[in-house]
Amino acid sequence: MNDLEYIRIFWDKLWSQDEIKAPWANRDIPNELTQHLEKPLQNEVKNSVDIGCGLGEIALWVEKMGYNSYGFDISPSAIIKALDNLPSDSKVNFFVHDVTSQPLQQKFDCLIDRGCFHCIPQNLQKNYAENIAGSSTPTAVYFLFIKAFRGDLKMTPNDKSKYWISHIRNTFGQHFTLSKVSVCDLSPRGKEKTLPGLFFKLTRTHKY
Repeated sequence: MNDLEYIRIFWDKLWSQDEIKAPWANRDIPNELTQHLEKPLQNEVKNSVDIGCGLGEIALWVEKMGYNSYGFDISPSAIIKALDNLPSDSKVNFFVHDVTSQPLQQKFDCLIDRGCFHCIPQNLQKNYAENIAGSSTPTAVYFLFIKAFRGDLKMTPNDKSKYWISHIRNTFGQHFTLSKVSVCDLSPRGKEKTLPGLFFKLTRTHKY
């Protein structure tokens, strides 16, 4: 069994459960998105995609911000649940896709990843970066959330934050410019214990 097949089976098994108790399946919209995601101008059409969307709560929220919203996941069970929970007045397009295999057919102005990238084996992360770049418009903005280290919500020389910042620059630097990095809280809703992470805002870079 190769890495991709193992990942697909692993996540589909989790998402196929009748009651999903995993912490990553019960989280609010990140504060960083509400602070940094800009609404499209009036009469402006922009597309957004939620990468590794799970139940699709981010994709649904982005639609309310005025975007044509899409969401995909490697797990068919996750997409089935997202479609089952889709409000009747929503036009979010949910579908199954493996982001390490090929770019998306659509081009996106906004790309959001809350917790997908750090679950991908390192030998496939370059594929991910290239396919994300191939799915973005020339002025796209990419928001990335990763579970970067444990402990307090602080960036210190003793944690893994420096490694992750360097790794993100090296992985995405050919395609995106890192414009913002900060500590974020990825804790599940209603839990007091923090799950520290890093938030990255990257903008599309075209080199001629």
